[in-house]
Amino acid sequence: MGCWIIERWLCYWYGHRDLLRTPSYAAVLADGRIRELHFCLACGSPVWTEPRSTTERQLTWKDLQI
Repeated sequence: MGCWIIERWLCYWYGHRDLLRTPSYAAVLADGRIRELHFCLACGSPVWTEPRSTTERQLTWKDLQI
């Protein structure tokens, strides 16, 4: 593992290479898309990604009301 500046530069240009498998946080955007917050072990930065499942359901704000 090299210098953190080089690692961040590599992740910036080539994409994050070593994401944790389990998300640390999930959120629903206003348009209904679901995103998960993962942590990149290569560069040490948080990364928002799409869920890994292919059957993503489009939620609305009405679905989230209790």
